[in-house]
Amino acid sequence: MWAPCSSPRTYNGLPLGAHTLQVPANGATGLIEALPASHSWTIVS
Repeated sequence: MWAPCSSPRTYNGLPLGAHTLQVPANGATGLIEALPASHSWTIVS
C-alpha cells in the first residue's frame, strides 16, 4: 500500500533483519510509475 510522505523521512524501531523501501513517483498526469525506486538494507545489531 502506498502512502504520501516527505523527504527526508526517518524510520525508528525497525526490527533486526532485511528491509526494503520502495518509492513510486507520480507523473504529470497523476499516474503512479510501474516500477518504484527501491533501496534495501539489513539491520544486524
